[in-house]
Amino acid sequence: MASRVQGYKLEKLKVDSLSYDLRNPRFKGIWSSAVSQTSVEKLVQSVHGIDELEESIAKIGVVEPLYAVQDDGKYRVIEGNQRLFVLRQLMKKKVSPPSGVSWDTISTFVIPKETSELEIMRIQAVLQQTKKDWPPEGEAAHYYEMVKGEEGDSEEERMRRVAETVKVSLGYIRKRIEAWKEWRSYVKDMDLPPEAAKDKFSYFFEMKKKTKAWFRSSPDNKRTYYEFITPTKTADQKIRSVKKEDSLDDFEKVVDKPNILGNLKDEPDYTLADAVADAETEDPKLALRGLRLARTLADSLSRASKEQVKLIKEDSKIYPHLVRLYAVIDRRFIEKKK
Repeated sequence: MASRVQGYKLEKLKVDSLSYDLRNPRFKGIWSSAVSQTSVEKLVQSVHGIDELEESIAKIGVVEPLYAVQDDGKYRVIEGNQRLFVLRQLMKKKVSPPSGVSWDTISTFVIPKETSELEIMRIQAVLQQTKKDWPPEGEAAHYYEMVKGEEGDSEEERMRRVAETVKVSLGYIRKRIEAWKEWRSYVKDMDLPPEAAKDKFSYFFEMKKKTKAWFRSSPDNKRTYYEFITPTKTADQKIRSVKKEDSLDDFEKVVDKPNILGNLKDEPDYTLADAVADAETEDPKLALRGLRLARTLADSLSRASKEQVKLIKEDSKIYPHLVRLYAVIDRRFIEKKK
């Protein structure tokens, strides 16, 4: 565990003395309704995998301690809200704890009361980095708030400080904050209600270069993009952010082709797959998905040392593909001397 979250006193706290964190980093977002203890409970209850967590805790108890800071006579749980929720559910259901376990108290690392909110956000960011399922919109919103509160004369310097705290690259932080700003502005410009904004962040976080340029070029394009990523009562959305078919990668192939883009917008039955097929007919290079990597591969191979070349030749998984690549290039692209 990172040094920032070490050194706090481990205590046994009564579950009744604990409260949920209204600024939970997992639920930060424009649509978040975490304005009361009840609303946090509802958000936690909807988390994927919460039933499995309840089943596990019912069998063996809580394994990892919570993290909490004293707040208005109670302890605000800054890490472990799901475990706290499950404990309360088990108590409400009158489930008997396993041998040697009590539902009334829980091991908790207690953070000093005078700890600043910025330092608490730093601790949360470090702890959340160890988890695989931190929602991207919650992560981006949390970093955005950290950058606002960090020391530094420029946003770049503040982002660097956040990157150093969380032990990730500056580019990692920058990408998430840029996407967060774009998304917040978009929701405001489109005057979207919370239910319409929900789950749309990935369409900005994963947006490609040409799509970004098109999106930013006019308000009409922003409205069109919303129509493409939003399902209706009669049809699915035309762009799917993370699926293999009709994804943002596919949209990147057609976004700079006005006639095809017009068909995609105006014809209800014209799918993104249809658009990509038409684009590949116009520009056969689009069908060759790995072609843009040719220069990168050539540069990498040209820099290979003698030792690296030897290792590559001995690699039974890589070398045969290089031999095949050489044969294809020699046969189809290199003109032969007559």
